[in-house]
Amino acid sequence: QRQGRTLVLTAAGEQLLAFARDSQRREAEFVRDLTGRGEPPQVTLASGEGALRYLLGPALRAFIKKDTAQLRILNVDTNRTLAALRCGEADVGVTVLESVPDDVSAITLAEVWANAVFHESHALANKKRLKLSDLQDAQMIVPPAGRVHRNTIERTLAAAKIDWRVSVEANGWDLMLHLANLGLGVAIVNDFCRIPRSSVARRLRE
Repeated sequence: QRQGRTLVLTAAGEQLLAFARDSQRREAEFVRDLTGRGEPPQVTLASGEGALRYLLGPALRAFIKKDTAQLRILNVDTNRTLAALRCGEADVGVTVLESVPDDVSAITLAEVWANAVFHESHALANKKRLKLSDLQDAQMIVPPAGRVHRNTIERTLAAAKIDWRVSVEANGWDLMLHLANLGLGVAIVNDFCRIPRSSVARRLRE
């Protein structure tokens, strides 16, 4: 189907592409088993940079140590992860889901808290415990509109009747943390992220 100047697959097209890719993999496996030659099988993982850097390290090392398959990584966001799974571009994905789509099987790898992070000179640094109400009128560093993390921040603060302003739009935990460390505002990130030395992190227990 045409969308503007680009072409996108229909749902049936995604199913056909997934079938074709699976058929290619099965053929390669059959030839390899039959002849004892050929490239080792490849496993494709779709995941965001935050999970790859801070969550999946031990699992990736264990997978590589087995030396039974090549690993290919797609560094993509939630929507792209789901699209890669649906069309067979990825074998497995790691991402944040507000709800699990009907056509995806999922297990929970981790449950994490949210941390508010800001420079040590920020007024909030004096608070040992942080409440959502403390973010009233805060300058926030947030992902672009439409991202799952941005939606969660907007929905949570709206439910608490907190007014806030966008200081900077930025994508990715590391960039958001860097900007917070420059004193440009408050970033809300998963608590597995490494906090810069000049920054302060406060858990948002609400």
